[in-house]
Amino acid sequence: NRDIVKFNSVRKHLRKVLAELKEWIEEIKKILSEFKEEKEPTIADILIDYLKSRQEAHSGKSRYFYNKDLAVDLKQVSQIVTFLQQRNITTADSLWKMIEEVSAVQSRIDTADERIKELKKGIKFLGDYEKYKSVADEYAKKKFGRDKFKTEHSKELNSFYRAKRWVDENSKATTKSLKAELEKLQTQKDCEVTLIESNYGSLEELKRAKYIISKVLANVKYQKQEQSREIIKPTKIHNQNIE
Repeated sequence: NRDIVKFNSVRKHLRKVLAELKEWIEEIKKILSEFKEEKEPTIADILIDYLKSRQEAHSGKSRYFYNKDLAVDLKQVSQIVTFLQQRNITTADSLWKMIEEVSAVQSRIDTADERIKELKKGIKFLGDYEKYKSVADEYAKKKFGRDKFKTEHSKELNSFYRAKRWVDENSKATTKSLKAELEKLQTQKDCEVTLIESNYGSLEELKRAKYIISKVLANVKYQKQEQSREIIKPTKIHNQNIE
């Protein structure tokens, strides 16, 4: 039970991380689309630009604090670069692909969980049907004392009738077939959980990279807008001279 609670907590957090990263990737792709025919900067280029901006930010500090703070930045970026290289992630599209793969695994786990619940419920209903059938049969045969019998055995009878409704709707189901499917699904789910756990740290690393990449892309977008303004200004002046 403790492991189940722990995994559910991890999975809940994972969903949140995935949602944040998906939204972020969409923002990145939108910014990159504005480059049109220009060469799209790779994430490695973005990280290098970030380090350059950090160097400039530290330039007014004493040599001790300059080296100390820059070392922290280098370590952080180095970890992110290593993470990206290991997974062959070079662009926003490749980031998106990785997140989509993990999302697909999460979706399969959710689907398996729902089916596992249904299977366990079916196994319980089949068990209750067999367990309390004799009580229901005895009640059905009674001609005298039915009310008293019903009161004394209300729990068993209610369980039987609930189970019977399920059995009637799933007439081909057997305990053996449900248990076989349950065992197969549990095994598949365990494999998926292992896959999620192996990627969980990766997503956290991606989340840490989010700040750096977003900051540099925002700066790139700003510079592009400034360049556009500079191009427009002379045109306006030229038009004024013609008038």
